[in-house]
Amino acid sequence: MFAQDGTITGTVTDGETDEPLPGATVQIPSIGVGAATDANGEYTVSVEPGTYTLSVTFVGYSPIERDVEVTAGETVTADFTLEVSAEQLGQVTVTGLGLSQDRSRSQVSVGRVNADDIAENASFDNVSQLISGNVAGVSASASSGNIGSGIRFNIRGGGGLGGDGQPAIYIDGTRVDNQEVVGFGAGGQGTSPLADLNPSDIANIDIIRGPAGAAIYGTDGSNGVVLITTKTGSFSNEPTVNVEYRGTAGWSEQNREYSDRNHVTADDANALFETGALQDHQVAVSGGAEFARFYASINHRINEGAIANNEGERTNMRANFEAFPSDDFSIRASTGYTLNALQRPDNDNNVQGWLGNTLLLPVSYNFTDSLAIANLNDVQKVNRFNGSLRATWSPIENLSLQATGGFDSSARRQDRTRPPGFVYSGIGTDGERNIFIRQNDNYNFDAQATYSYGIVPDLQATTLVGGQYTDVTRRTSFSTTRGFGNQLITDIGAGDELFDIGEGLTNVRSSGLFVQQELVYDDTYTLTGMLRRDVSTALGANVSDVFYPSVTGSVTLSNFDFVPSTLSYLAVRAAYGETGQLPGVLDGEPLRFAATVADFGAGASISTVGNPDIVPERVREMELGIDADFQDRYSFQGTYWYNWANDSIIDAPLASSTGFGFQALPSNVGSIESQGVELTLGLTPILSETARVDLNVTYGYQWTEVQDLGPNREEIFGGFNANVLKPGLPRQAFFLPPIVGARFNDDGEYLGPEVGERQELGQPIPKHSGGVRLNATLFQNLSLSAFAEYATGHQVLNSTAGFGAGTGGYPIRNELAAQLDQLTPGSAEYIDVAERYARTNTNFDANFLEDADWLKLREVSIRYNFTELLQNATGTTPINNFTVGLAGRNLFTFTKYSGPDPEVNFDGSRGLIRGQDFLTLPQSRQFQVSVTLGF
Repeated sequence: MFAQDGTITGTVTDGETDEPLPGATVQIPSIGVGAATDANGEYTVSVEPGTYTLSVTFVGYSPIERDVEVTAGETVTADFTLEVSAEQLGQVTVTGLGLSQDRSRSQVSVGRVNADDIAENASFDNVSQLISGNVAGVSASASSGNIGSGIRFNIRGGGGLGGDGQPAIYIDGTRVDNQEVVGFGAGGQGTSPLADLNPSDIANIDIIRGPAGAAIYGTDGSNGVVLITTKTGSFSNEPTVNVEYRGTAGWSEQNREYSDRNHVTADDANALFETGALQDHQVAVSGGAEFARFYASINHRINEGAIANNEGERTNMRANFEAFPSDDFSIRASTGYTLNALQRPDNDNNVQGWLGNTLLLPVSYNFTDSLAIANLNDVQKVNRFNGSLRATWSPIENLSLQATGGFDSSARRQDRTRPPGFVYSGIGTDGERNIFIRQNDNYNFDAQATYSYGIVPDLQATTLVGGQYTDVTRRTSFSTTRGFGNQLITDIGAGDELFDIGEGLTNVRSSGLFVQQELVYDDTYTLTGMLRRDVSTALGANVSDVFYPSVTGSVTLSNFDFVPSTLSYLAVRAAYGETGQLPGVLDGEPLRFAATVADFGAGASISTVGNPDIVPERVREMELGIDADFQDRYSFQGTYWYNWANDSIIDAPLASSTGFGFQALPSNVGSIESQGVELTLGLTPILSETARVDLNVTYGYQWTEVQDLGPNREEIFGGFNANVLKPGLPRQAFFLPPIVGARFNDDGEYLGPEVGERQELGQPIPKHSGGVRLNATLFQNLSLSAFAEYATGHQVLNSTAGFGAGTGGYPIRNELAAQLDQLTPGSAEYIDVAERYARTNTNFDANFLEDADWLKLREVSIRYNFTELLQNATGTTPINNFTVGLAGRNLFTFTKYSGPDPEVNFDGSRGLIRGQDFLTLPQSRQFQVSVTLGF
C-alpha cells in the first residue's frame, strides 16, 4: 500500500492592506515543490506526510518561513502575511524577456529605478531624467536644451566599436524605436523617439547593463537593455476605482549665462533667453477586482523652452489591463498613443540660428537678420502607437508558458520653412520648403516555456526554452522646393524649383532560439547556463547563424552560520556572457546600385560594396559582484566588469584598381576593451513613526581602450578631426596637436604658435559618474526630496569660443593682441604674452579643450499632503488625496567648464563626434508647482 498524500493550502496577503498577493511564490526548498498564488492570493501544495519548512517570497516584501506538519489524507491551512521590506530596491531581479527571479538567486547586476516614486516629486520632460545618475554606471542625457532633443545613454563603455552604443529599449515587452531622428538638419540636433513617452505613466525601469546579463537577447543585448514597465491597478476583494488628477504649472529659464570673458557679444546672447511657460495636466483612472486590474490615463503637456522657436506640445493616452480568467491563466494588454509636436530652433553649427548670430562675431546678426531667424520654422509632428499583449498559462504544476506580441509604430513628419522675403545663406530671398516623412514599424514576438522541478532533495532546477522574433521596417521620403511668390502660399508644390527629392526603405528581420538551465542547491548555490542561436537578414550572405553563450552563478553567504545575523543578506556572484552587434543593413550585400541622374540622362552607379562573409561584432563580458543588506536598513551592491569586443566592423577603403571607385569594404577587423566598477549604497539612517530618511548613492567608473582597427586603418576621425578611434587610446578620445609655445624671429617678434605632434589630450566620456538622492518623510504628510548628479575625468571642446577667437569675438585674444602691440619684442613680458596669445589661436582646437568636471543639483522638491487636514475640516469628503508640491530642476551647476553647459554636444546624440560645444543650446533651469487630487 502507498501512503496517502496530504495537502497544504492557504492565502498570502499584504500585511498593511490585507489585500491578497497574486503571484507570490510558496516553496518547500527541501523537496523542490512549490506553487504560485492565484488571483485571490491562494495556493495549494500536495506532499507526502511529514514536517516541512515553507518559504514564501514576493517582490518588494520580506520573505517569511514557517514549519508545517502534514498528515496523510488531511488538509493543513497555512496563511501568510507579508510585510513590505524596508529596502524594496533589488528584492527582485529582472532576467529579461518578461522574466524575473528572487534576488537571492540573482547572478548579474541589474539596476532598477522606481520611476513612480521619483515622478511623484516633479513633472519630467522625458524618461532620461528618471534614469541618469540613479543607476550606478549609467548616464542618459539630452545632447542640447532643445525640447525633445536626442538622448545618449552611456552604459559600460558603449559595448563594442560598432553600432550607435545605445541599449535596446522595451516597454511592457514591446521593442521600441530609439533611433535619433534628424531629417532636415537644424544645425546638428535631432529628436528622440523617447521624447514621445509620458514619464508619469512609468512604474519602474530595469537596466541590464551588459552582455553578462543581456546575452539572452543575443544581438540586441551588446549595449545593454532597458526594460520599462508602465503602471497598472491593484487586485482587490471588492471592485475599486481610483481617479487622480495632477496639474503642474511652471516655467523654464536660462541656467548659466554666457561669459563676457569668452564672447564680446555675451550680453546679446544672454538677452535671447526668456521665461518659457510649462503646463502639464494628467487624469489617471486605476482599480481592480478579484480577477482583474486596470490603469488608464490621459496627459497633455505644453513646454516652452527658454529661447524662441523651442517648444513642445504632447498628448499621451494609455490603457493597461490585466486579468486572471482562471487560476492557471493570465493575460495583460498594454497600449499607448502619443501625439507630439516639436518646434526645433536652429543652432549648433549653423549661421541661421540665434546663437550663431550672437556669439561668433564681434557684431551680432551679421550672418542672418534677427527677423529672418524668428520666421524660420521647423516643426516635427509625430503620431505614435505602441502596444503589447502577453498571455501566461500554467497547464500543469510548475510549468509556465508565456507569449508576448509587441508593436511600435510611429509616423513622423517634419516641415521646415524659410519664407521668401528674408535673406538666408545659400538661398537668397526666394524662400525654401522642406518636407521629411519617416514611418517606422517595429514588430516583436517572444515565447518561452519555464519548468521548475526537484532533482534530489535540496536541489531544484528550472529549464527555460524560448524564441524571439523582431521585424523593423523604416520608410523615409523627402523633398525640397525653392522659389516662392509670397509668404502666404506655403504649399511645397508652389515652389518654382524642385531642388531635391528622394526616398528610402530598410527592413531587418532577426530571430533567436535559446535554452537556459538553472540549478539551485539548498537555496544557497545558484548556477545558470544559457545558449542562444541568432539569425538575421543583416548577416552576410555566407553566414547562416551565430551563437551566444552565458554562464552565471551566485552563493548566498548569509545562509551560513559564520555570517553575523546583522547581515540579513550577503551574496557573491559571477557572470560571463556574449552578445553581438549586427552589421549594417547593406554590409552583407555584395553589391548595391543607386539611381544616378547626370547631364547625359538617368542611370545607376555603385552605391555600396558589401562583404558576404561579414558577421556580427562579438562582445564578451565578465562580471564579479557582491550584494549585502544590513539590518534591512542598509544595502550595498558592488560590481566589477570587464568586456572586450572582437570582429568589430570597420570600413576598409578599396583600391581604385578594383573598379569600385571610392567605396569601402566592411570587414571584421576591429577590437576594443573596457572595464569598470559600479557601486550602489542604500541607507535608511532614520526610521521612526514620525520620520523616515532614505539616502541612495551611486558611483561608476569606466575605462575604454581601442585595440585594433585592422591592417589598413591607423585612425578614424569624427568631424572637425577632434574625436578619434585609434588603437591605444580611449573611445572617441580628443587627438589633437597641442600648442607648445610661440615662435619668434631674430628680432624677437612673434611669428605664430609652435605646434606639437598630435597626441591624446583628453576624452569626452567621463571616467567617474554618479548621483546622490535624498528622500525624507516627516510627520507622515511632509515629503522632501533632493538629487545631485556628477561626472568627472573628461573634457569638452569649446568650439564656440574657438571660432570667435578667429573673428575678433573672443575678448581674451583681443586683449592679448593689444598687449603685444604695446610691449617690446624680446622682453620677458612680451614673450609671456606671446606664449598665451599662441594658445588662443583659432586654428588649433587644443587651445579650447577644457576640463569639464561638473556637479549639478538636478532636483529639489517639497510636497505636503493636506488630505488629513481637509477631512478634519469638512468631515466626509470624496477626496482621498490632496497634495501640493513645489519642485525645481537643474537649479545649480558647478563646473570647471567656461561654457554654460558641459553636457551638450553640437552633433546630436549619435556618431563619433562627442563632447563638442559649438553654439549648442544649454539645458534650462525649471521651476514647478503641482496639485494632486485623488478620489
